[in-house]
Amino acid sequence: MALAIVAQIPYRILCLRRGAPVLGTLAPKIVAFALIFLLFANWLVALL
Repeated sequence: MALAIVAQIPYRILCLRRGAPVLGTLAPKIVAFALIFLLFANWLVALL
């Protein structure tokens, strides 16, 4: 989870320099949904 958050900084800088998404539009959506799922799962585990 932390790696995905830290990797956003150079990814976004690269996208701004190129003027377009480096990995297209699907990969960032998959990463975003994966982060949401991991945060939700972490919260559920903490409740147990």
